Amino acid sequence: RAGPPYWPVVDQLFAGGRSSGEMSGQPMLKITIPPGLGPGQKLMCKAPDGQQLQVTIPPNVRPGQQIQIAYKPLADQPAARGSQ
Repeated sequence: RAGPPYWPVVDQLFAGGRSSGEMSGQPMLKITIPPGLGPGQKLMCKAPDGQQLQVTIPPNVRPGQQIQIAYKPLADQPAARGSQ
């Protein structure tokens, strides 16, 4: 069985502090939900630093709507810091 659909387009990257639901200081991605997907389904997207993120579509979100997700940049993760 194939994994979640891959959605390569991340609409916008912006600094933390603009959404009440986000973790403090983390960058956020804005993603447009692709056609054919809905609440509870998963999709893959690519962050600006190249990492692939799996996103579960939240309730009450329809194709064409945008969602915002917080993510941890690769440079901030322990494995990335330890290998430099």
